[in-house]
Amino acid sequence: MRFAHFSVLALLTASSVAFAANPAERLVGPSLQEIEKLNQPSAAPRTDSVAATVGYTGTIPASPTFNRPSSCSTLSGVGSAVGYHEQGFTVDTSGSYTVEVLSTTMPGADTIMVLYTPSFDPANPLTNCTAYNDDSTGLLSAITSNLTAGTQYVVVTTSFDNGEVGDVSNEITGPGNISLAGQGPQADLGITLSAPTGVAVGGTYDYDLSASNAGPEAATNTTVTVTLPGDVNFVSSTCGATAVGGTVTWNIGTLANGGSQSCSLTVELAGSVCVAVNATATIDATEGDPAAGNNTASAANGGGNLIADPSFEDGSPNGFWTESSTNFGTPLCTTAACGTGGGTAGPRTGTWWAWFGGSSATETATTGQSVTIPAGSTTLDFYFEAPVCSATAGAADFIRLTIDGVEQWRQNASSASCNVDGWQLVSVPVTTFADGNSHAILFESTSGTAGETTNFMVDDVSLASAPTCVAGNTLPDPVPQPAVIPASNGKTLGLMALLLGMVGFAVMRRRD
Repeated sequence: MRFAHFSVLALLTASSVAFAANPAERLVGPSLQEIEKLNQPSAAPRTDSVAATVGYTGTIPASPTFNRPSSCSTLSGVGSAVGYHEQGFTVDTSGSYTVEVLSTTMPGADTIMVLYTPSFDPANPLTNCTAYNDDSTGLLSAITSNLTAGTQYVVVTTSFDNGEVGDVSNEITGPGNISLAGQGPQADLGITLSAPTGVAVGGTYDYDLSASNAGPEAATNTTVTVTLPGDVNFVSSTCGATAVGGTVTWNIGTLANGGSQSCSLTVELAGSVCVAVNATATIDATEGDPAAGNNTASAANGGGNLIADPSFEDGSPNGFWTESSTNFGTPLCTTAACGTGGGTAGPRTGTWWAWFGGSSATETATTGQSVTIPAGSTTLDFYFEAPVCSATAGAADFIRLTIDGVEQWRQNASSASCNVDGWQLVSVPVTTFADGNSHAILFESTSGTAGETTNFMVDDVSLASAPTCVAGNTLPDPVPQPAVIPASNGKTLGLMALLLGMVGFAVMRRRD
């Protein structure tokens, strides 16, 4: 566990002397797995008053995955990418119900169970969480909770560690009837969305939609909803879609098993300035969807974050950021693994952040990644905090940002931003690197040079790409056409000549 400077001074015992002799030893206490185990809430008492029992089976697949909770208020640092099975249900009688895992085919697997109401979003796994359990009987999970009649619940069954897959057999028991959702007809719907000619300024452009059903049943009451950004206005469609504000609705109706339909939306970007826009399409139907991962699609024209894993939530070892630390192996931290530095350390967002320093022993640490920086990009932004800095280290304790090995930003233990609580936004110009090529971005730090603690922290790194636009579909200006005298017979021409002659004579008389 990392410490603030006052914590280190308070721990100058025989153990801390041993740490100084071997600075590579990280004082983190029990492992992350052990910490999670110690923090698990005990299962609520079981009830023997049972009026109804419903069993169901499911599969915990290799994908899709999510970062499971370790409680209803914290995300796990161990199960950061676990497969999951979700089951919706309602009860008709309020009271105490138990949901439990009876068996699993995963050898030695440790199941986890999480209860949500009224819905479960794997992208936001703490939202709507109402109950959690790791181990109830051996390595099998169970949740006992007071449920309300008519309320929608979702129970998610997952595993303790990443990569564990297999089948589970579960049971729900309680004082009333239990209705499982998603047990009727199933239709695997899919949607794609693209702007084939690009987002346009100065006219209209199109979004192309393609809806499909991979079965096994026909999908009824099928609807595609497209959410347009505020800068984009709906003009027309090829499928009779309607728009209310920025929401466009395409009512397909019945989509047969194996069937597909397409639609083109004509839209217009408000104003004549190219801005980043992102449209999203979602498909839904009455039937349950056994694989909902392809039910949403987006189309953007840039302006998004080019940094992979900008807040380090992939954890450690990280699949996007390189990591090194002479003391701890990595600068990437969670409070469970690294502590809070006496209350001075912690992430700005999420669970992970980069912590350089944290010990009175000298440390050299880095984290970085290679990023393609397109033309038009202007700044690399990130949040920085230095709540504790050595009083005597001065410039010797420092953190800096380099691009392709060239320093672009630096702070040290005597900088004005040191010994300041709170995250500060830093913007570093990157226009000289905005050439469409790959560049190495690296945060690196040296700390503890004076035998005192310095804490440098980084989180939420972003590099926005410039939006791209094309010319709009405008109607061409009319081309001037020569006058055409219609064909006529001799009498018409003679009459015209007579009239012209009379006009000429009148003009001449007016001159008298």
